[in-house]
Amino acid sequence: MNIRRTERQLEDEQSIQSELSLLQGDIEEKKSRLKKLRSDFSGASYDLRLQEKIDKGKRLEETREKLNMEIRTLSLQADSRARLDVKRAEVKSKTNEASNT
Repeated sequence: MNIRRTERQLEDEQSIQSELSLLQGDIEEKKSRLKKLRSDFSGASYDLRLQEKIDKGKRLEETREKLNMEIRTLSLQADSRARLDVKRAEVKSKTNEASNT
């Protein structure tokens, strides 16, 4: 009975050793993949490209704000001109009425 227990222990130890070897191999493979991914990420310069996109977005936002301000100014000018045209028409009409009477 003692021999069987020892044999089982020996088999368990061998199983543990092979499992440990497999896990170490997996770890090394994952480390290698991680290193490659980091290299690819660095090589693709995603950070730089992302910052460029952010900067471009900010410039476009500033341009949009300037254009919106220009639209507001032009709308106010158009409104003022329309009111002025109405007043001119009223003055012309009153002048014509005064001339005719």
